[in-house]
Amino acid sequence: MGSRPSRRGFLSSSAAFLGAGVLGCGGGLSEPKADPRRGSVLVIGAGMAGLAAARRLREHGYLVDVLEARHRTGGRIRTDRTLGVPVDLGASWIHGTLGNPITKLCRSLGIDHEATDYDQVQLFDHDGKRLPEADFERLQGAWDELMLGVAALDFVADEDLSVDAAIRRVLAGEELTPLEQRFLDWRAGTTAVAAAEDLAKISLMAGDDEGLLGGDRLFPGGYDHVVAGVAKGTRVHLGQWVRSVKADAGGVVVATDGREWRADAAVVTLPLGVLNKGSVAFDPGLPKAKIEAARSLRMGVLNKVALRFDQAFWPSDPHFFGHMAKRRGEFPVFLNHGLHSRAPVLVSFTGGTFARELEKGPDHRAVDAIMTILKGMFGSSIPAPTGSVMSRWQWNAVTHGSYSVIPPGGSAEAFDILAEPVGDRLFFAGEATHRSYPGTVHGAYLSGLREADRIAERVRGAASAEGDPPVGGVSHPHSQGFPTTGPLAGCGVCHDR
Repeated sequence: MGSRPSRRGFLSSSAAFLGAGVLGCGGGLSEPKADPRRGSVLVIGAGMAGLAAARRLREHGYLVDVLEARHRTGGRIRTDRTLGVPVDLGASWIHGTLGNPITKLCRSLGIDHEATDYDQVQLFDHDGKRLPEADFERLQGAWDELMLGVAALDFVADEDLSVDAAIRRVLAGEELTPLEQRFLDWRAGTTAVAAAEDLAKISLMAGDDEGLLGGDRLFPGGYDHVVAGVAKGTRVHLGQWVRSVKADAGGVVVATDGREWRADAAVVTLPLGVLNKGSVAFDPGLPKAKIEAARSLRMGVLNKVALRFDQAFWPSDPHFFGHMAKRRGEFPVFLNHGLHSRAPVLVSFTGGTFARELEKGPDHRAVDAIMTILKGMFGSSIPAPTGSVMSRWQWNAVTHGSYSVIPPGGSAEAFDILAEPVGDRLFFAGEATHRSYPGTVHGAYLSGLREADRIAERVRGAASAEGDPPVGGVSHPHSQGFPTTGPLAGCGVCHDR
């Protein structure tokens, strides 16, 4: 998998758009062994949060089953190979490699990742003419100065503002040239890509997440290799659309289409968009504070369109191509995917309102619009694409968007409230439950580890206080008299072993 400038640097960095040298060694992760005495846990969702929770719970000795609505693992990490090379249509980068648990995972799993150089960009105007380097540097310097003013306003404003309103306040009284306005709109568009939302819908004051240093890196072989490494050895049940979650003193019952799963506890990693849609029923209902926290946040949308060609017609060196459109947010940036895949592939990024509108039409309409832009940039004789693929995260019923955003009037405290357990049975993880790193894969991963450790700590505390075996506050469902045999055995742990 935002509104906080520090995460991807789109508001503060002079070169930020959206990983360095190849890293890879080691022989994989150790294989945890379950201890049936510890009890059982269901994990709802096989994204990075759910898979991390499942692995850590197994390391603590629990019997774990993961229920996933899709017919694949990874959640909002989605690697597509229909163009003949891996293209990540969801999460793409390790955002900040120093101290990032995903970097450590890659080292353990022997997964390569490569640098993204944000300074290597060529910017084109709306008429297809490349912006001279001197103009780019001058305008970028003005943008950096503007962002310093916006950051200062964050400390002195007596009301919450959107980032867009803050920009307009800093620029009040200044008259921009048409070129300066197009550049401003372009940088607003690239920021909307990083944030997955329009600047008018992002809170300036609420965000307090922590950015990581070390640069950003992406995966030539696909992010799904990381997913596969974390998921290895975990029982993941695909095609399990969760309809309801019931928790009481006896344990947890999770109903999917045609089946009930039982365990001592559950880790819920449903995306914010799903929680706000209310498509999963909770019994008893979720606390009012948690519902209000979820509703106080927005689900942003970042969509990509990848095009493959017979041969590259663009310069090979730039990592990115920028496009200053007449309309803010209209395909503002293209990744030169061929630098990493060694194939003639370009990937266009859109965010916020434009990304949502893109989903209303067929793929070919988006491709046609992109080709018009590319012909303006590189000439009318460029070849047609041989294939294309497009993400649709707003339309996706399993996510209803890309990742969480704090709107004006919202608060980062909502992330903490969403992370709070409900009783001793229901625990919550996911990017929208990690205040320091929302909207990121490493935030999701760390949230899964957090909840697994929370479960283990509660059990240890109960066992220590009562002098009981380590099942403590959670017990194996067999002790509750659930059926242990037959096609509808109540124990989701022992079924399908």
